[in-house]
Amino acid sequence: MEVQDVYYTLVERDPGEHETVYEVAVEILNNHFTPQVNNSFQRNQFRAMEQKPQETIEQFITRLRQKAIYCNFGNVDEAICDQVIDKCSSKRLRRKLLERHNVTLQQLRETAQAMEAAEKQATSIEQPIESVNKVSTYASKKQNQNKSEFKQISCYACGFSGHYKTDPKCPAKGKKCRLCQNEGHFEKCCKSKKKISKNHYSRKTNVRHVESADDTCSEPDYENEDDDYAFTVHGNQGKVSKFTVNVGGIDVPVVIDSGATVNIIDRTLWEHLKKNKIKCESKTSSKNLYAYGSNKPLTIAGSFNTNVCVNDRCVSADFFVIEEDGQALLGHKTSIELGVLKIETNVNTVTDNVVKTNYTSKFPKIEDVDKMSLNDKELQNIRNCLLNGRWQDLLNKQYLTVKQELSSIGHIVLRGTRLIIPTELRNQILKLGHEGHPGIVLMKQRLRSKVWWPNMDKSIEEYCKSCYGCQLVANPEKPEPMIRTSLPSKPWEQISADFLGPLPSGEYLFTVVDYYSRWLEVTIMSKSTSADRVIDALDKMFTIHGLPISIATDNGPQFISDTFKNYLVQNGIVHRRITPLWPAANGK
Repeated sequence: MEVQDVYYTLVERDPGEHETVYEVAVEILNNHFTPQVNNSFQRNQFRAMEQKPQETIEQFITRLRQKAIYCNFGNVDEAICDQVIDKCSSKRLRRKLLERHNVTLQQLRETAQAMEAAEKQATSIEQPIESVNKVSTYASKKQNQNKSEFKQISCYACGFSGHYKTDPKCPAKGKKCRLCQNEGHFEKCCKSKKKISKNHYSRKTNVRHVESADDTCSEPDYENEDDDYAFTVHGNQGKVSKFTVNVGGIDVPVVIDSGATVNIIDRTLWEHLKKNKIKCESKTSSKNLYAYGSNKPLTIAGSFNTNVCVNDRCVSADFFVIEEDGQALLGHKTSIELGVLKIETNVNTVTDNVVKTNYTSKFPKIEDVDKMSLNDKELQNIRNCLLNGRWQDLLNKQYLTVKQELSSIGHIVLRGTRLIIPTELRNQILKLGHEGHPGIVLMKQRLRSKVWWPNMDKSIEEYCKSCYGCQLVANPEKPEPMIRTSLPSKPWEQISADFLGPLPSGEYLFTVVDYYSRWLEVTIMSKSTSADRVIDALDKMFTIHGLPISIATDNGPQFISDTFKNYLVQNGIVHRRITPLWPAANGK
């Protein structure tokens, strides 16, 4: 309903002495369309308003003033003051305002702003102190934690915690073990005893025999400097590859043990070497030798020093003779010195994200731009115009349209924040911007954000058009023009058939088009589109329009079936199938 129609339904009154008909009409319409305000309801909503979290007093007063418009208060400022004192979130501000009598709205604002500013400043000043306290507290906790961890360390000589075996205050210092009669540890921490724990189980090994022992006390992660270890002592002789070395003039088959810290031979091999008059020098040693995984030291019969040779390389090495039967071991150090053990750390690095060392050399430096700008006649002319303001002497008039944006730093001329590239560097800049063959649009975006020169867009277009790689993909070959089907001489001579679907309902539309009149016949089919259903649909159409001379279809399974082929032969209809994968041929 329009305003005029509404006006005709309202009660009119005659205009007064100083009123016009228009003013009376506006007053009547305003009274009709202006909603009636319930002052009691609006004031109830006003009294329910509270200060929101993170809301300043100024923002709260603004909301109250907007609501007070509809409350018809006699004194709006007084009502707002009462509401702020009653509903403000700061108890401290409420007490401060209640201490004063007859607070005006302006006084309330000043008090609230002063308290809010003081609160922010105090928070800012106190914040760093809290951070420092947190750091010192954390450091104190860390120190206490380290002390508690030290107290948990157990000595593997006496079994007590809080010190290591090397501590001179260790109670086991100088004491003799009642089990093995050796000094330096108590019986409960003796490694020579064999205790089988409840969870112990035997391990089967096919290659090496490793003696196992259970420790009854924890040990720190360090070893005695007088202890040495051998990885393989007793093993399966048939499965360990050996290497022949010359020991003191006698060829000896040894096993290269990369985990052994010493060279070892057994008593039987030593007797054999003595019979063959080995050249060596006897030595004394106080070292303890342990097999890998064993806590029981090997029995050392003696040691000697001799020359060990492999091919033309010879080194001086110490050998230990043990009473137990075992294989001759060549330790890690001697194997490395002889060159028979090569442990390399070559790693095939990932080169997908490799950074070329000289990659940045192709980018022009700012010094190059400054140097070439000094000798560029075009930029020299612009710098002179910027200095003396004589733009009528400008050689390239294309700069006149942007002269208000031009400036210079040293010898470099800029348009806004973009460098104006000297003539000699422009081809290099174009080459950099064209990396990756981004195309004309992206290349313009790249260069426009950093550099500028007159006719830069034209230069970019010419550069892209001269790029052989871009031209290969920029202008693909146009498809051959379609040959229109010749118009038949009369209706229903030549027709084409195809399916449309599936539709949302799961059904298909079987469509037949007459080439002459473009007449369309449509048959709705269910989910089945077999040749029998197609033939039924064509029979109904042929009954109305007659038999055509030819029918064109695609190579769908129903159209290439024997059933459909026989149907067309019986009715004398020529079947024209379109080119595979070229559905456009089944058209005009």
